[in-house]
Amino acid sequence: MKAIALGIVMAVLSLPVSAQQKKKKEALTSEQKAEAERVFTEGMKFFMQDEYDQAIPIFEKALELSPDNSGIQFSLAKSYEKKGDTDKALPLAEKSFIATPENRYSTLLLADLYEKKNKFAEAAKLYQLLFTRYPDNAEYALELASLYMQQDQYPEALKVYERLEKSLGITEEISRQKQLVLLKQGKVNEAVSEGQRLINSDPGEVEYLVEQAELLMTHDRSNEAIPVLEKILQLQSNNAQAHIMLAELYRKKATLNAAMKS
Repeated sequence: MKAIALGIVMAVLSLPVSAQQKKKKEALTSEQKAEAERVFTEGMKFFMQDEYDQAIPIFEKALELSPDNSGIQFSLAKSYEKKGDTDKALPLAEKSFIATPENRYSTLLLADLYEKKNKFAEAAKLYQLLFTRYPDNAEYALELASLYMQQDQYPEALKVYERLEKSLGITEEISRQKQLVLLKQGKVNEAVSEGQRLINSDPGEVEYLVEQAELLMTHDRSNEAIPVLEKILQLQSNNAQAHIMLAELYRKKATLNAAMKS
């Protein structure tokens, strides 16, 4: 993990800088640059040991020496974020992102800080950038969809899941999330169809059949649930949950028939 953390910081430090940044950096003397690098390296020793209380004042000193260094901004923001101080981390992360918008780590840090501050729209924009750059990254896609869900933007969330599904194929997690989105919109028929798609992808998976039966029963579609439960018992005759659910459906059906005859 410490090697990964160092790699992240080095990735930020190694990014090309803008012409404006270059001018500002050129204004620093070679002695100032060397001193800023020396101080920053000292701070990294503590950062790599998760000793953020010690790293923070050293990074702050390094930033005084080189105020526009995006790598120092990132490292100081990350240290504050690790300490739970999002108010101090956020402006530093914004500066680091503005200086290096193409870097995934500065983008991720800023997005996570926005989310922690309940700025879901701002976080979603950044995760949309990440998902556009890395369309096969399920983590970014799922986080983006989650942010849309928190804003009740269900159609947008569904688009993300469908786009990810095109890359990865039908998966258990994506299918379940799509069902959740559809149910949030009151689209029960579509949710049932999505459940069937998951079943079709692996017909012998009893868990998918149980979930489908539960969905149908929850929405008063008992007649459709019965053959699903019977299929479960064909595959797994001792499935206690299916026996209980089927008995409950038959009991309700018998009660309804008796009521209609009386």
